[in-house]
Amino acid sequence: MKRKRASGGVDTPASLAELVSGQIEAKLKITAPKLPFKDYVPEMPRDITMLGDVELSKLYGEFCAYANHVAWHTAHFEVDHLEVENDMKETETLERLDLAGGEGTAAHKRDVAFMSENAKRSRRLKLEKKAKYKILGSRLTGLERAISTLSREQTRREKDHERKQRLTP
Repeated sequence: MKRKRASGGVDTPASLAELVSGQIEAKLKITAPKLPFKDYVPEMPRDITMLGDVELSKLYGEFCAYANHVAWHTAHFEVDHLEVENDMKETETLERLDLAGGEGTAAHKRDVAFMSENAKRSRRLKLEKKAKYKILGSRLTGLERAISTLSREQTRREKDHERKQRLTP
């Protein structure tokens, strides 16, 4: 998938994320982690000590699967964000080059290029990608905390079980 720069520049790949992740994923035969459930986001109960061992293990697995899914998409949004940032810089540079022969000071040309519609669109897109990346990163942090809590509870139960076995004749 190719696109043409607004200023008439050279064709470039449509998405760095598609280029990078597509090549790496194809070479390593990696696919996005699948969710074992649809339209369901696991929720942490208020009191995990009330869960049975099977329920606790199931919830732990769901949180791990969901965290893997979110981490995958977070990585893609990070690459998209970096791509858009590079496109924004390139757009502003191309706009300045288009103005290079015109009248006015260098500062005036820089300001005109900065305020061009293409540059504004690039900055807006950069903010959108960065916001999505930050939101997913925040969600991933919450999932990791929940996984840690569930893991600690599983470990506590295992140790309690071992202690009871040692004390029982």
